[in-house]
Amino acid sequence: MPEANFAAFHQRLYHQFGGLGNALYAAIRETPPSISIRINPGKPGPVPHGEVIPWEPQGRWLAERPAFALDPSWHVGGYYVQEAASMVVAHLRRTLLPGHRPALLWDTCAAPGGKSTALAATLAPHDRLLATEPVPKRASILAENLAKWGHPGTKAVHADPSELVRRGLRADFLLVDAPCSGEGLFRRDPTAVREWSPEAVATCSKRQIRILADLWPAVRPGGLLLYSTCTFNREENEGTAAAFLGAHADAEPLPVDLPDTWGFFTEDRRVWRALPGRTRGEGFAFQVFRKQGETPAIADFRRFEALPEARSGAEASHIACMRQGAPEPDRVLGLDTPSALTYLRGEVLRIPVADLGELGLCWEGRLLGLGQAVAGRINNHYPKAWRLRLR
Repeated sequence: MPEANFAAFHQRLYHQFGGLGNALYAAIRETPPSISIRINPGKPGPVPHGEVIPWEPQGRWLAERPAFALDPSWHVGGYYVQEAASMVVAHLRRTLLPGHRPALLWDTCAAPGGKSTALAATLAPHDRLLATEPVPKRASILAENLAKWGHPGTKAVHADPSELVRRGLRADFLLVDAPCSGEGLFRRDPTAVREWSPEAVATCSKRQIRILADLWPAVRPGGLLLYSTCTFNREENEGTAAAFLGAHADAEPLPVDLPDTWGFFTEDRRVWRALPGRTRGEGFAFQVFRKQGETPAIADFRRFEALPEARSGAEASHIACMRQGAPEPDRVLGLDTPSALTYLRGEVLRIPVADLGELGLCWEGRLLGLGQAVAGRINNHYPKAWRLRLR
């Protein structure tokens, strides 16, 4: 962003938030982004150590950024690298929609999958999670990340969510993490900085209003829509919400309470913001809408079950072995870290094995994938699309 645009951004922050806007601007310009991960409770094992994030028991702030790509635990879905503030979506699901009856959760703008995997960790055995993405390449990344996370109640689908609404899909909890101007990413994403402008803010707000209108029919009576952005301004948060509520008489804003010690900011208990310098994380904003009426007792999963899964770049046999709780292959071989990285790069393992044939390859008790033992080596069956390129 040219300095002239940064000055315009600063002026808008001050106009909308006063002294708080000045403090936020200083934090964006002068402090580094935080680094955080969320541990997968379904795949216990070694993970980077860090400080517990209070709104997400499985979240950890890290003191420094390790080479995640060189950690086999990251590749098997042992943890997900996610911005800390956005992990609050799992807390909201647990507290606002407790799992006392079967529910369908739908992450409508889901790629690359951080919030989807966070919601997956909240699922009861009878719940299901749908994650959709309309862009083919991003849908494949989403499918890969959900496959590695391994929760059996999830499905990634390459689809325009508005089309699924028109076909009758209904859910109890919708997450609409809408495309936005990205002000909350300025500390770590130069592209977001370069692309920001007041005109982009106005364009994003119009798009968000249209997205909410398209997706609102998918919320079952009594159900919830969690609307979130990674931007600070009022146009894309309060403004978008006001336009949406003005056009939908059956939508009501749902007040939310969060502990003061978490550092989130609100003026009305409806719109909440994570603000760098105040909240330990990047920029994030959310609000919750409830659809009037009473929810039928049992969610209808038939349309969910009929949806085809997005292509993840892996064979079904590999995806099956990545599922949480999946039985191990009849034969497994443990690998040390250098051999595990060789396997993740898709290379042949020069390890002689007495009994030839298919076997599972493990690291620290976690299944990495499958291979084929032949004379003097193990041929690599790790999915080509997932292979590690970093040396």
